[in-house]
Amino acid sequence: MKKIFFITLSCLLFTTSFLSSSGEDHVLCLQGLKNSLTDPSSRLTSWSFPNSSSSSICKLTGVSCWNEKENHIISLHLQSMQLKGQIPESLKFCHSLQSLDISGSIPCQICAPRHISIPDEDSVQFPDHLLLIRSSRIGRGEKNLACVYHGVKEETLVLPSISSDEYDAFRSIVRCPNAPLNYSLSSVDLRDLVKKQKQSRGVHNWEKLVYEAVIDGDTVVVFVKGLTRRPHKESDPSYYKCQFEIGKEKDVAVLVTQAVAAAQEVVRCVLPESLKLNPEMFRVSVIHIDPRGRSTPALPSVARINGSDSVEKKKKKKKKKKKKSGTKHELCVCTMLWNQAPFLREWIMYHSWLGVERWFIYDNNSDDGIKDEIESLNSENYNVSRHVWPWIKTQEAGFSHCAVRAKDKCNWVGFFDVDEFYYFPTHRRSKNALSSLVSNYTSWDMVGEIRTKCHSYGPSGLTSVPSQGVTIGYTCRQAKPERHKSIIRPERLTSSLLNEVHHFQLREGIRHMSLVKNI
Repeated sequence: MKKIFFITLSCLLFTTSFLSSSGEDHVLCLQGLKNSLTDPSSRLTSWSFPNSSSSSICKLTGVSCWNEKENHIISLHLQSMQLKGQIPESLKFCHSLQSLDISGSIPCQICAPRHISIPDEDSVQFPDHLLLIRSSRIGRGEKNLACVYHGVKEETLVLPSISSDEYDAFRSIVRCPNAPLNYSLSSVDLRDLVKKQKQSRGVHNWEKLVYEAVIDGDTVVVFVKGLTRRPHKESDPSYYKCQFEIGKEKDVAVLVTQAVAAAQEVVRCVLPESLKLNPEMFRVSVIHIDPRGRSTPALPSVARINGSDSVEKKKKKKKKKKKKSGTKHELCVCTMLWNQAPFLREWIMYHSWLGVERWFIYDNNSDDGIKDEIESLNSENYNVSRHVWPWIKTQEAGFSHCAVRAKDKCNWVGFFDVDEFYYFPTHRRSKNALSSLVSNYTSWDMVGEIRTKCHSYGPSGLTSVPSQGVTIGYTCRQAKPERHKSIIRPERLTSSLLNEVHHFQLREGIRHMSLVKNI
C-alpha cells in the first residue's frame, strides 16, 4: 500500500505542475483531502472553509504558505495525525505544493519530478565581495578570470576577479568585487570571452543561506546561516527538516526528512534511503517549523553533495582503506587560517616531530601562496590536505565539518591555530611525545577530550618576526593562562557537533581530561 501511495502522489504532482494557480484552487485541494482521508484523531475537524476567497487556509493545522494573501500552499505537514485512505485527485489543485508529509511511518516523502530550477552557477553576496560558485572545475588557462557587470542601459563593465580557486571535486569558486553603482554582476568569463550573452542569475544573501553539507554515516550534516539559535546550546531538532533536491536541469525530485540534532549553524538530518542505495548529486536545504507546526519555505542553498560522497561508496572506500592500512592515524590536527603561509612550515614540522600524522587545513580566503606551500610540504612526505572554506566568520562550523571528515581517519584530532605550539618540559621533550601522551588515553573509553591551558607569548622585545622562527624567537610569556585548547575523539562528540572553538560538547557519560602543568 505504501508503494502505491508514493507512485500515485508522484504522478499527481508531476502532471499538474504547469496549471495556473489561484486561492480558490488551493481551497478545493484541502477540501478534497479532508473529505477523502480517514481522520481517527479528528485533527482535521478544525479545517473549515467558510469563504473560498478567505486567506484563513494558511492558518490551518499543518498548512504552510509562501504567499498567504493568495493562498499559495507550499507544504502540508500532517505526519502526526495518523491519517488513512487514498490521496484524492483534488491534490492537483495545490499547484505550488513542494512538500507533503502525511505519515510518520514513511521514512521520506517524494514530491516527484517537479520543475524546480537548480542553477548551473550560484552567487553569494558577502559584505566586501561577491562569491560565484561555478558548476565546473577551473581549467587550464582560466587563471585570469574577469567579472562582467551589466548596467541598466545595457552597458558592460569588466573588472578583474579578486581570486579564483577549486572548491571541491566538481566545482570552483571566483571572488568578484562588489558591483559598482547601477551595475549588477551577471557572469564570470575568460577575458577573451567577456562578450558572451548576458546571463540571468539570482544572488543569495549570506545572512540567510544553507552553505555546506557533508554525509556522516546514515545522516547528512547541513551548515546553515541565519537560523535564530541560543548561543552554545543545542536546539530542539523537531523544529527542523532537510529538503533534498535531486536531478538535473528542470526535472528535480524533492525528498524531505526529519532532523535528529541541531545546534549553532548545524542541522543533522536522516539521509533518505534512496540516496543511500542509489547515489546522485543533490542539493540540500533546511526547513524551519515554528512552535505551531507551520513550516517556512526551504532556505536558499548552495550546498551540494556529489554522488561519489554517498554512504555506500564511502563504506566501500572505508573497507579498502582498512585492508591497506589496517589502522587509523593516532593523532591529527585541524585548523582554520587566513594568510598564514609563511608560518605554516615551522608549525607543521614542529608538531610532526611531536607525533602529528595528518593535517586538515581549512583555508579561509588566503591569497599568500598557501596552496604552493602545502604542495611543497606534501612533496616532503608531510600528510597535509587543504580544504577551501570561503565562508566568513564560521570557525565553529568549520571545526564541526572537520570533525566529521576526520572521524574515519583519526583516533584523536587537535584543534589549534598556526601561532600555537604544544610545549613540553625539557625532561619530557622527545620525538612523538604528544602522540604518546594521547595514546595513553585511547583505552579510556570514558575520555573524549584532552584539554591544555594556553599561555600567550610575545613580543619578547622584538619589532619584527624573528628569523629563527616562533618557537625559538619568542622567549617571554604571560604568567597566567588565558584559555585552553583541546584534542578530541571525534566518535565521542554529540551528534549536534556543538563546540565553542576551544572545545566540543561530548556525548552523555563522556568526560574531558585536563592536563596539569608539569606533564
